[in-house]
Amino acid sequence: MNLTTKNTLSSAPGMPGLPGMNVPTATPKRADTKKARLLSLDDLDKRTAAARYAFDLRDSVIADLGGEGSLSAIKLEMASSLAVMSAMISDASARFLRGEQIDPGSVATLVNSRNRTAQLLGMDRVMKDANDLDAYIAGRA
Repeated sequence: MNLTTKNTLSSAPGMPGLPGMNVPTATPKRADTKKARLLSLDDLDKRTAAARYAFDLRDSVIADLGGEGSLSAIKLEMASSLAVMSAMISDASARFLRGEQIDPGSVATLVNSRNRTAQLLGMDRVMKDANDLDAYIAGRA
């Protein structure tokens, strides 16, 4: 992407011109434009310890909340986000304990985000509906 500057904000919609202000504006070159490819957790190599940790935690959280069939799409995404944030927190904690420098502010932000996501999801296990004994026996026959 190529950046050029304009002297005023008059070209910005709804903004009056402010003389003397240099505002960078992006002008994409035709050759540089590529389609963005969004990665998902499914694109990960599930053999790594970090990926296994995140997937196992995500699956446990979903099970605790009553299973995949009982959750909305956004709650499923939140469970994935929670698992990835937890993996990142675990990695940073291990690095700190190994003597490496970490950014405590970044870790605190991750912890706060993870905790807020967990709070929104609900941190209590949801019990599955249990059939009565007669219905269970009838279903097995």
